[in-house]
Amino acid sequence: MPTSPAPSPPERASNSNSSSVPNSFKNWSATRIYLKGEARRVTILVSDLRGFSSLSQRLGASKTCSLMRDMMERLSERIVEEGGVIVDYAGDGILAMWNAPAAQPDHALRACRAALAMQAEMPGLNETWHETVGVPLRLGIGLNTGEAQVGNTGSKRKFKYGPHGHTVNLASRIQDTTKKLGIPILITESTRRSLPPEMAVRRLGKVYVAGISEPVMIYELAGASPSADWLKQKDVYEKALEAYEKGEWARACQTLTQILELSDPHTQKKFDTPTLKLMRQAWGCLEQPPDPFDPILELPQ
Repeated sequence: MPTSPAPSPPERASNSNSSSVPNSFKNWSATRIYLKGEARRVTILVSDLRGFSSLSQRLGASKTCSLMRDMMERLSERIVEEGGVIVDYAGDGILAMWNAPAAQPDHALRACRAALAMQAEMPGLNETWHETVGVPLRLGIGLNTGEAQVGNTGSKRKFKYGPHGHTVNLASRIQDTTKKLGIPILITESTRRSLPPEMAVRRLGKVYVAGISEPVMIYELAGASPSADWLKQKDVYEKALEAYEKGEWARACQTLTQILELSDPHTQKKFDTPTLKLMRQAWGCLEQPPDPFDPILELPQ
């Protein structure tokens, strides 16, 4: 049986409602590949609004729906601007994908730019909803790049184009890790390797995440225009992390104090959570040297 021709790359959607069904799917019934699926290297983005359950309980259904519509519209536009496909909305979260169905050689960069743009929407969203919500709205985003089976992830009754596999699961777990480290955007090593040098990242170390047997190297994403303070913090932290991984725990603690000195305890700005966790582990190693030593950073379960 002859194979139907591949669809042309999807055009950029004019609004977020159309972004979840790219124009290349308008005739998807003529293309069997979308039903059967194909292996593709993709970049996955998973986002989550912090404290959504308690927030929705306090606001009630009507106000919660209004808030979610506004937030999803703003965030979706940022994804579509970078050529992403919105796979799914799940309550307060978004699952998005790049490099499928159309090839995007710079898919990791596009996804990271979208994540930074999504975070840039949060101040405006907070300004709009402050009186109604009463607390700051915070967003966590995790990104991962790797192989996935891309095609119909729904059923014969309801078609849904999207990715399946370890790559998607890991992106979700990385998003969960943003909560534990207090970092807005985290990316994996595979995503970092696909980024140009001008996209600043901070290596935070290897961690275990739920459901994944091997440790994962994670990075904080700061983007192309990080502040001078962030760059200094990155430099100091990464030197301390290297010392810790070599078993030089005293030097790691001494180095990390430089970051603590950068923070003003009289302001409402919190201390850098990765710094505190790394210092706690290095100090613990000084008190009771482990044998053997495993440099994996411990996260609360």
